[in-house]
Amino acid sequence: MSDQQVTAKVFLGGLPVEPDVRRLEEKFGVPEVGALLTHRQVEGALGEKYGSTRYRTVTKAWRQHLREENNVELKAVPGIGFKCLGADERLDEANSTGRSVLRKLRKGAQQVESIPAQEVSPAKIGVLDHTRNFFAKVAFAARMERTAVLRAKKIAALTGAPEEAAQEARPS
Repeated sequence: MSDQQVTAKVFLGGLPVEPDVRRLEEKFGVPEVGALLTHRQVEGALGEKYGSTRYRTVTKAWRQHLREENNVELKAVPGIGFKCLGADERLDEANSTGRSVLRKLRKGAQQVESIPAQEVSPAKIGVLDHTRNFFAKVAFAARMERTAVLRAKKIAALTGAPEEAAQEARPS
């Protein structure tokens, strides 16, 4: 076997999405920022009904393809279609996702800390320890980042420099 990694896609009784993704790519190309593609337009190009499992599967693969190959983000607009996001909107989406992830991490940490170790089976005690250590490290990293951001804001306020410059000056 060569040095190149061989990749194979396994289809377990399903239909491959690549031909349908190509069809959407041929019809819509690379959408411009602000473009709104309606479900009706996508249905017409795809030949699948909006709301069907196949429609969701193919449009998810198409959106992932656009993100990976063209750095284009399509956001689902419920009941309407897909909107091509600009940089500011993408940042808002990323922040929203980050807040959601942090809430889930906080909930997971609370759940694992409330588990009485003496009630955990011997086979799972290592998993409990590992999970508690993981959440402790995540919490520590979050505190360090929050401290760095607050420090940058103080430096910016004292020097009149933009926060970005103050953050760039912080030690890594």
